[in-house]
Amino acid sequence: MLGDRLPTAEDVPKLQYAAAVTRETLRLYPAGWIYGRTAERDDVLRGHQIRKGDLFGICPFVTHRLAEYWPDAERFDPERFMGDDKVEGNRNFSYFPFGAGKHMCIGLHLAMVEMQIVTAMFVQRAKLAVVRPEAVRMKSKITLQVAGGLPVEIELRHD
Repeated sequence: MLGDRLPTAEDVPKLQYAAAVTRETLRLYPAGWIYGRTAERDDVLRGHQIRKGDLFGICPFVTHRLAEYWPDAERFDPERFMGDDKVEGNRNFSYFPFGAGKHMCIGLHLAMVEMQIVTAMFVQRAKLAVVRPEAVRMKSKITLQVAGGLPVEIELRHD
């Protein structure tokens, strides 16, 4: 689609597979892996009583891997996010890498555009493979990080 030229803002709506790869990456490895919240009212959440004023954590890292919402949840599958219904259909709040509701990250759209463009530019120039993916371990700090770095092999494209 892009050939050798760099992607532009006009290309972003056409970079649907790059968007799906980005969304699936954020499903498995959301930078904001847990959010703290204060209950605004009494409620029951998955069978647990929540009282107004209670502090609790909402964890996309766990929710994004629940088999009830994500078949074969541990498998990287960008196809999950292909098609308008799959991108916009989040009525059950099973996908929220940027938070949700009034606390949603205001940088969501800019971040998505940047990640799509960077992904498109990268695949134009190289192939990337994680060395020993089974050995990759995550470290939970303020944001989710890879413990000890991420060893990869990069093969430049010459075509």
